[in-house]
Amino acid sequence: MKKYRILTVSAALIIGGIIFHSCQKEENLASVTDLNETHLKHEASEPDCSINCLSDDNYFELSDSRSITVGKNTKTVGYTAYNTPDRFFVKVAFDITGPSNAKAEISIGINGDYAIFEDVSKGSIVSHYIALPEDWEGCDEVYFVIHQFGLGQPVSFENNYGLVPLCPEGVVDADGNQYSTITIENGGVKLEWMSENLKTTKYSDGTPIEYPGSDNEAWSTNTAGAYAWFSNDESRINTYGALYNWYAVNNEKGLCPAGWRVPTDAEWTELVNFAGGASVAGGKLKSIRTEPDDHPRWAQPNSGATDEFGFSALPGGNRVQSGAYLAGLQGRWWSSTEINDAASLMRSMRHNSEDVSRGTLLKSLGLSVRCVREIQ
Repeated sequence: MKKYRILTVSAALIIGGIIFHSCQKEENLASVTDLNETHLKHEASEPDCSINCLSDDNYFELSDSRSITVGKNTKTVGYTAYNTPDRFFVKVAFDITGPSNAKAEISIGINGDYAIFEDVSKGSIVSHYIALPEDWEGCDEVYFVIHQFGLGQPVSFENNYGLVPLCPEGVVDADGNQYSTITIENGGVKLEWMSENLKTTKYSDGTPIEYPGSDNEAWSTNTAGAYAWFSNDESRINTYGALYNWYAVNNEKGLCPAGWRVPTDAEWTELVNFAGGASVAGGKLKSIRTEPDDHPRWAQPNSGATDEFGFSALPGGNRVQSGAYLAGLQGRWWSSTEINDAASLMRSMRHNSEDVSRGTLLKSLGLSVRCVREIQ
């Protein structure tokens, strides 16, 4: 991990004054307006740079706040720090209960680049940023310091911030697997679907999903969430994906990547209708890979397969309570819609049919999963 730590507090500040070295620069508050944050949406605080990633519609901030009583008044200083794809920002808010003419001096230093703000009024926010180097990487550390002077005891902060990396193109799960997607629009609603079966071994918060392996009893009694590889063969990860019981689908930690979900029964219906209806949609949604092609593939005859929309459905089969597996002949995918305590709705496609079947299966079975999200 690279660290960008250039200037320490002691080198930057002469205690008791507002004197800085020649590397300092002054910025007028009114000139610090290019914050480039109109497209940003706050999603979380205290980001884990090894899990979170930065996209066009989210950011992750580090924040802190301190209050000090000054006579009968209370002075509050707080900050937020975050990065965009090309900049690192620090914003400092100042307020005080008391005289309306109360003023503060605030300095913000980022990697040794200082901005000094004088006569900051109560209720104001001042901001400073630096451009990130072109070769910055996720978890590179940026060091920043903040000092507020005047109106009694000074308030200071210093911290390291692990830069939140850019999200790779497409969608990425908690294991770092990347998936291609397709977008459909039906009835004015746009849905983005994964065009590959999910293969994560972790929930979206990074918690491992239980893996009973060949322990059939542990699989059949699991109600917390579990996954399996076809025939317990992990080499299937990049072919047919994993098989999940419905309890993993319904786990509050989130089976799909952040911002994505397991499709409802209604969303599966939208996809099937978009592809021409249940009697022909299977052909249009199935991958054209057919034996003797290498895996992943459908068994012959792979009726009607055109993969017209790039959905590329593959026959991951399913895992039953007894440990038996079936792949190559059919694919089965969970919906998030349950029927009762024991069963939920799913969709299936077969090698010898063009249709998509809607049915009910026990939650203890292991099925494939596709993830979906609604987009504007």
